[in-house]
Amino acid sequence: MAERRTRSKPLLRRHRQARRRQDPGKDVHQRTVARLNGDRVSLQQTLWTFFGFNGRLSRQAFALAGLLLYVIRSYPIYRLYTAPDQASMEQWASVFLVVLGVLILSHLALAAKRLHDFDRTGWYGLFFIIGDIIVFILLCLPQGTRGANRYGRETNAPA
Repeated sequence: MAERRTRSKPLLRRHRQARRRQDPGKDVHQRTVARLNGDRVSLQQTLWTFFGFNGRLSRQAFALAGLLLYVIRSYPIYRLYTAPDQASMEQWASVFLVVLGVLILSHLALAAKRLHDFDRTGWYGLFFIIGDIIVFILLCLPQGTRGANRYGRETNAPA
């Protein structure tokens, strides 16, 4: 039977109970409770990050999670534009709508936790959706320039 090697530096150096142990890596349960289980991220932690509305989220975690959501949203859009026929285009449009609904919920959860980090209510995260709606309405209201302008002639086709 192979003898277990001890580490030269304990992983839980500052943890008061780890200082008394020969090998602090042995107590996996205590490491998990202290949230010192290395780089492993549990499914529960991931679901909380993207869909939980309570707690706080740092700037770095917010930025990385938000960037990931934008990347996820871009894939169905890419597939939608590269679809070879109408049937697959409709299929990817449906996928995009489902993904968009889930991602809006996730963006709201991320915004709520980020707002909690600087002591604001998560309800301010609704400005994310309200702002989007306001911009859409503002773009729908004004009439376009009559006749040709510097971007092309008056039409619904590309310039």
